[in-house]
Amino acid sequence: MKALQRVAEEFESWGNRTSFLPKSRDLFMLYLAFFFAPLLISQQSRGRSLPVSAFHARSDGMHTMITAHSGCEGRPDNSLEYVQYALHCGADALEVDVHPKDDGFYISHDPSDGAHPDLKDVFSLIRGSGVKVNCDLKHPGIEHAVLTLAQACGVDEQLIFSGSVSLEAIQDPAIRCRTFWNIESAMPALYAQCEAGIPLTEEQIRAAISLYRRCGVQIVNLYYGLCTQERIALLRENGILTSVWTVNDASCARQFLDAGVYNITTRQPVMVCGLRKETGV
Repeated sequence: MKALQRVAEEFESWGNRTSFLPKSRDLFMLYLAFFFAPLLISQQSRGRSLPVSAFHARSDGMHTMITAHSGCEGRPDNSLEYVQYALHCGADALEVDVHPKDDGFYISHDPSDGAHPDLKDVFSLIRGSGVKVNCDLKHPGIEHAVLTLAQACGVDEQLIFSGSVSLEAIQDPAIRCRTFWNIESAMPALYAQCEAGIPLTEEQIRAAISLYRRCGVQIVNLYYGLCTQERIALLRENGILTSVWTVNDASCARQFLDAGVYNITTRQPVMVCGLRKETGV
């Protein structure tokens, strides 16, 4: 990543004087990643697995992690009722959507001035449970503040990040080691292309993999519709694990369990936990 940054610095003034290069430095970095990063992956690194960090190592061996999506099993989204249910439904983790406020953070899918549960109350409920909490950040730039709060509440070892984790924040090992990095945060242009219904090319997939590798990211968080068997295998060959969201169909869940993905996020955790027990993966 530092190499790309140096190239960006060298070409920044030139790029500002051209009509065909992006004026945004961040977008220019994405252009570099798309077109040049694949050339920087050596043959030696291809197919070589990166060691999974101690934070992501699991006591259940090869078992796929199951995360209860906010509002699972018909509970109200981002409610303490949902959190209390998810703690005892058999899932390994539960997800909440996190927004900043003047005196901390609240949980809600969308920004709102209404009354919402405080993230500190969620941390109090999960402390000591062994269940992880996936904080789906809805704003970039709050990563370190949420981690500080988790440390103060004694739940930092249970904390996972997903959502809007910035390129800058992912450089910090304390953030990177606990992040399921969403492709829309890593490479917004790719996600926008998918949203428009334009298929990703193999070159784009490899460029994304190159960026993940160069940033040291170990887990990619992907919408399940983008996760083909071939892409899961290609990511694994490059030392990158796959977390998929949001899988609510039994046949899809079984396919992802058989594929050995690292995590499945679902609104039906009881069903997916049952399938995991049946398949033994």
